[in-house]
Amino acid sequence: MTTKEKAGPQLPYLHSVRMTLKLALRILLICLAVVIGLLIVLPDDTVRLHYPTLQAARADHLFEKGWLPDVLPPSSTDIRVANNLDLNNAAGEFHFDPRDYPVLLDKTTPYHPGTSGGAGDDWFAKTDEPDVRVVESDGSRWLFLCLPDKGVCTYEMASISRDMATQ
Repeated sequence: MTTKEKAGPQLPYLHSVRMTLKLALRILLICLAVVIGLLIVLPDDTVRLHYPTLQAARADHLFEKGWLPDVLPPSSTDIRVANNLDLNNAAGEFHFDPRDYPVLLDKTTPYHPGTSGGAGDDWFAKTDEPDVRVVESDGSRWLFLCLPDKGVCTYEMASISRDMATQ
């Protein structure tokens, strides 16, 4: 038997395997495209809100919903809120007249790194001399990173686990 005769019967088999692999690859690519499309289209469980003024936030019952503690100075504006309902955490920022900063000071306590059991320690370490304040309520710890002279605070909230609460 010559080499050609040996190779002859294998060609249809190789062609069939190649076609099967191409079909499998096409199906895989289509499935991947569908999954990526769904991830882009489906909403996540993060609620993002923006309030131009403190009065607008109060009218929407932001504080009653527990989505931010009621510690903002009366001149607060550009209030941005992002609450992840799946992870039970929040973050945002707001601006205010620097002369109103004592209102926030009266409603919060100083924060000291290392006391949170991890919630916010990395965030604190990245800052340049901010005033960091803390509020704990209803099983949550809110950290406010403020630049009083600029009239701006960013914040983040994390749930306090039972282990962290006893520290």
